[in-house]
Amino acid sequence: MLQRIQTEREQRYQQQLTDWEANGKQGGKPKAPKTLPPLTAEELADLPELPEGWIYSKLGAIIDEPTYGTAKKCDYETMEIGVLRIPNVVSGKIDASDLKYAQFSDAEIASYKLNAGDILLIRSNGSVSIVGRCALVSNADIEYLYAGYLIMLRPNQTVIVPAYLLNLFLSHSVRKQIEYKAKSTSGVNNINSGEIQSLVIAVCGIEEQIQIQTELDSKLSVCDQLDQTLTTALQQAEALRQSILKKAFSGQLVPQDPNDEPASVLLERIQAETAALCPQPKRTPIKSRSPLC
Repeated sequence: MLQRIQTEREQRYQQQLTDWEANGKQGGKPKAPKTLPPLTAEELADLPELPEGWIYSKLGAIIDEPTYGTAKKCDYETMEIGVLRIPNVVSGKIDASDLKYAQFSDAEIASYKLNAGDILLIRSNGSVSIVGRCALVSNADIEYLYAGYLIMLRPNQTVIVPAYLLNLFLSHSVRKQIEYKAKSTSGVNNINSGEIQSLVIAVCGIEEQIQIQTELDSKLSVCDQLDQTLTTALQQAEALRQSILKKAFSGQLVPQDPNDEPASVLLERIQAETAALCPQPKRTPIKSRSPLC
């Protein structure tokens, strides 16, 4: 499998180079895949044993060269091309409800173009738990470009299923690696493209990846439904609480006696009785002193 991954990686680069030349060399020239050092015996010794047919691989072997997003300033007024930022990477998906925009040339659009199956990864943040958070690009998202605090990962889909790779980023093993590499005492945690490519992941055959993803989707769908049920129940509980309080303050919780005196009269009587029981002490006026001569 490792040999096949390496062969397909090289073939993929040659195809990208051919396509780039055929398209008039628009956008950045595809970068040749870097030679990644194999995992050492020491690195493998620290990793759990895998099932038969699985391998450990560095992430860089199964993705194209990672690319950083645009540094162009964006705003809400330009209304040209939407640019995805950190707030748009939410729970593994792109949330385009809060977009900023900018103008781009054709060459820039070609450089930052997204394809369905790409993964956008947050590379820098004050919170290390946010560094490495990812979102899978769908067909609905390919009209957007992406900003500089994001890195685009393009999986080789003949080797790995994008959704499977997305879930690997949520695993304890990969999160541990990301936080170790990204953690900084400067207040800004950052992971670069080289460190991303050096992440070690567990890979199996495509058919098994698809089966795993199917099982995950089924279980996560149940979790999403439960989460929605709990959210609805909490909203209903809060609405019921407010309703009870409103009825309590308006005297609707228990039957009211029409012969009871109004609350305003009762309050005045309580204040009068309190004043009669607790008379205010007389204050002795302070004699003014004549100034010293």
